Amino acid sequence: MPHEIKLSEIQLDRTNRSEVNTAEVSRELLRIGLSLKEARVYIAALECGSAPVQDIAKRAGVNRPTSYVIISSLIEKGLMSSVERDGRKFFVAESPDRLRQLVRREEARIDEMREALGKIMPELGVLVMHAPERPRVRFYEGFEGLEAMRGEFFKDRQDEELCLISSADDYHKIVGLARRLPHAKRIEKVRGFERCIFTSKRLREELKKTIPPVEKIERYRVPEDKYPLSGEIAVYGSSVALLSFRGKVMGVIVESPYIAQTVKSLFNLAWESAKRFEKFE
Repeated sequence: MPHEIKLSEIQLDRTNRSEVNTAEVSRELLRIGLSLKEARVYIAALECGSAPVQDIAKRAGVNRPTSYVIISSLIEKGLMSSVERDGRKFFVAESPDRLRQLVRREEARIDEMREALGKIMPELGVLVMHAPERPRVRFYEGFEGLEAMRGEFFKDRQDEELCLISSADDYHKIVGLARRLPHAKRIEKVRGFERCIFTSKRLREELKKTIPPVEKIERYRVPEDKYPLSGEIAVYGSSVALLSFRGKVMGVIVESPYIAQTVKSLFNLAWESAKRFEKFE
């Protein structure tokens, strides 16, 4: 795969070299599939002719151990070879014409990939069509997004219990009583039962003034210092909603019966624990 780099990343010593723009050559070698160090070593080998690895490494600006690895890679690509003279190993760059062969091999490989992909695309499409239901995820931001999310909680679903874990103080800071009251009235008219676990630092009498009474809700307040919350989790039907009331107000609704079932089980576990604390009516 071609590598894209900036000109400043190519640090080739052009002292006493020809007028060949080695930086430009290196950049083009990257486009046909060589790495930066492969390009440096190949250019250095072309300039050195037949030379031991230390000479090529010095000219390429690559350390000797790395040069051995790079040269081995270039030999595999057919761009370098080695010879032995007087018990020493010398390396030599193959003709640049070999680069054409390298490109042709890459083109042939891409053609094979296209052919293989064309054969399996219909089968892959069938697998997608018959795959189990994928969770649907929706994101919301800001106050209006928060209201839209909570509006989802109170749709006309008489057979779906709403289970809620919430930081009441944080929510009340964002949404005033004038907006919360319609939600409470809607619960009485259209929804089934609701169970709510919440935290709040306010005194009970003060809190009663800010939480509208609703017949179909059972609430328990748990200690905030022991169970700190900064948002809300709601599970209803096959949906789970996660809301953040602090920092940037945002939320997400995940529609998945399996995720909802798991969260509902966790809520039931928390519900049994919440009964040890203050029941709020």
